[in-house]
Amino acid sequence: ASALFTLLAPYLPELEEIPALSCLERGVSLSHAEVNPHVEWGVPGRKGEQIAAFVAAVEEYNAPLLEWCGGKGHLGRRLAAERQQAVVTLEWNAQLCEAGRQLAARTRMEQHFSPVDVLHAEVDHYLAGHHVVALHACGELHRHLVRRAVALHVPALDVAPCCYYHGAPEAYQPFNQQLQLMLSRDDLRLTVTETVTAAPREVALRDREMAWKLGFIPGDCGQFCRLLAQREGVRLPGEVAWQEYEAYGWQRQRETMRLSLVRQAFRRALELWLVLDMATFLEQSSYEVALTTFCPRHVTPRNILLSARRSL
Repeated sequence: ASALFTLLAPYLPELEEIPALSCLERGVSLSHAEVNPHVEWGVPGRKGEQIAAFVAAVEEYNAPLLEWCGGKGHLGRRLAAERQQAVVTLEWNAQLCEAGRQLAARTRMEQHFSPVDVLHAEVDHYLAGHHVVALHACGELHRHLVRRAVALHVPALDVAPCCYYHGAPEAYQPFNQQLQLMLSRDDLRLTVTETVTAAPREVALRDREMAWKLGFIPGDCGQFCRLLAQREGVRLPGEVAWQEYEAYGWQRQRETMRLSLVRQAFRRALELWLVLDMATFLEQSSYEVALTTFCPRHVTPRNILLSARRSL
């Protein structure tokens, strides 16, 4: 990231302020009890690191625990083990709920699963009076949680947002209507255009897939364009200067790649803007809010923790 800002500084000197403005303090990792390794059955390695760091960063609160969109309940199971506290896990996929029940029974954790589509079903009776945790609830899932939490005066909330574009309308609607920045759903995709957690094998597979696709495309630029025109139902003129269009295409490709560097410089700042929008909405609704990071970027770049406690 620092190399990118150094590269762009001669052209956009104002960007030099972004790294400092986008920096969040690392949250305090709380001491935690040793956990039976069986609690981590079925948890992929990097996901296990993320869960352990998230749990260590979440302060205890005197309220029942609810895991929002928990999948197999790996986070809830870890919390139940460390805090010696019952956990309710909400997850829309009934198969994941059943797998989670089996894992909880295997480790003798008091964890209860409810197959609930949180965006379309009645969830208020689950949320009311609970300390709600959500690790990487995507897009509208974490936004809906924040709205319902405010409406119900949920006492405590710890959320690590993710995939901000999921479920967003084409024209994004911020929580605070006085904000003037206009964002599209495509703009929100910029916040997650990173591959820092991709394993070397995943990167190699991606590159191989791209190479195979390019190898499948036959012939020269003209043949490729005719193939696309046929697929899209576009009628081409009889005579086309394909070499000129190919040269123009390469020029556009280079311009696009350079422009993408500028976009990347705003990635973290845009992500923080979205999280701060939620944070100020919570503050205006009688919550005390803290924004920290719960783990290093190499564990997950989606490492922002939004913690909210309702003021009494």
